[in-house]
Amino acid sequence: MADQFITRDMKRSNRNLLTTGVIFALAGALLFFVASQNVGTDRAPALVWGIILSCCALVPLTALAFRLKTAWHPTWRAAARYGDPYLLDLELGLELADSAVARVKSLTVTPHWLLRQRIYGLDLVRLEDVMWAYRLDTQHYVNGIKGARTIEVKVHTRNGTILKVKVGREHLGQRMLQQIQSCAPWAVVGYSAALEATWKSQRAEFITVVDGRRAAVPSDAPRVPAPVGTPTGTLLYPSTKGSVILLLGIIGVANPLGLLAWLLGHIERREATGGRIAPSKAVNLGWALGIVDTVLFAFVLLQLVLAPHQPPVVPR
Repeated sequence: MADQFITRDMKRSNRNLLTTGVIFALAGALLFFVASQNVGTDRAPALVWGIILSCCALVPLTALAFRLKTAWHPTWRAAARYGDPYLLDLELGLELADSAVARVKSLTVTPHWLLRQRIYGLDLVRLEDVMWAYRLDTQHYVNGIKGARTIEVKVHTRNGTILKVKVGREHLGQRMLQQIQSCAPWAVVGYSAALEATWKSQRAEFITVVDGRRAAVPSDAPRVPAPVGTPTGTLLYPSTKGSVILLLGIIGVANPLGLLAWLLGHIERREATGGRIAPSKAVNLGWALGIVDTVLFAFVLLQLVLAPHQPPVVPR
């Protein structure tokens, strides 16, 4: 039986949502404890952090609700737009089990689907709905000084939604466009001001032209992602928890968050060793910081336990 991709991805997004909620809840509890120890007669700071803590508790509850009620999950609702989500789940499992699958960054191209994994969800686009795709390079300036440059691929669909994928490098953007063009030869690939003006002002005519091109493609024509440098099916997703683990490692100095960074980093490193995700520098750095933080936290606890008890001084 084919692996159920949508079900697995919902479990992944639920884990990320639960992890985020636990992190913020622990941070809120820590701040609440600090505030309650220093407010004296003024309880306003403690009240504020209590409210923040209560709001953070809603995030894990949301993840639990998605786990108990599958139909509420955004990914499941997105899949329902294309028919029975259970059948689509099996279809995607079969296509992803095939070797004719290309993965570039967070985008997966199958013979019939575009899939993009996000931290808390999944974007699904049927290839026959892909109308226009192009690479967009943006040069940012800060106070007139040239700053960072962002490179992303934009995919416009029939219903007007836009799928954006940040690629970081030009060759990855070119590779992604080649994969889309190989599986959806009818789509318009490339950017020009005239194409953008036509898409904005005459979208119905634009879609009609693309549908005509799709009708001209033989139905039995092979739709296999083209090999471009790296063999298809071998590119792995990067870890989606890298930034979270690194943040935990940074703020977890001598507190329990460092232990959480260590544990999450260990899990992600084990996944990378098993070939299920790509190695991540952020995960490795957060994992190392988590170990250091845990040692410091253990040292602080040891000092508190071994410190001699000082009886309170009663003024006379």
